[in-house]
Amino acid sequence: MRSPAWMVAYAVMLGLLGASYAALVFIGPRAALLFSLAALAAVIVALVLTILG
Repeated sequence: MRSPAWMVAYAVMLGLLGASYAALVFIGPRAALLFSLAALAAVIVALVLTILG
């Protein structure tokens, strides 16, 4: 049975994408870029956990 760790990484990615949108609207593009890069890292982690899990 697969570990649910990939689901946690996916949920973190969704939260970071929401934070990226909020940052773009309320703070500015640099903060949104940081949140987007963190979301991309979470996607990569989720993919690795899915493949290895």
